[in-house]
Amino acid sequence: MIDKTQTWQLVKNAGLLIERFGTEAIVYNPLSGETHQMNDFSVSVLEQMLEKHFTVNSLTGEVCSSFELENNTEIKNILTQLLNNFDQIGLIEPCY
Repeated sequence: MIDKTQTWQLVKNAGLLIERFGTEAIVYNPLSGETHQMNDFSVSVLEQMLEKHFTVNSLTGEVCSSFELENNTEIKNILTQLLNNFDQIGLIEPCY
């Protein structure tokens, strides 16, 4: 489970390739050779992580600002689960 105080980043030197198709996207990770299908929201969060490192709280603030959403527990829980998914499929790693 994601530690909400931990700072997360994309896996270093992953060189992710992202191709959007309407409200869906394909993300290819050359390091693992795996391809992942994502919805528009998930890939938008992943793209925000291309530029910065985030904790759950800072990511929630950034996403809420970008998508004009209310910053609340529900959004934070969704992003916590999304980061957990990204971690499980090897797209992000903790910053130390």
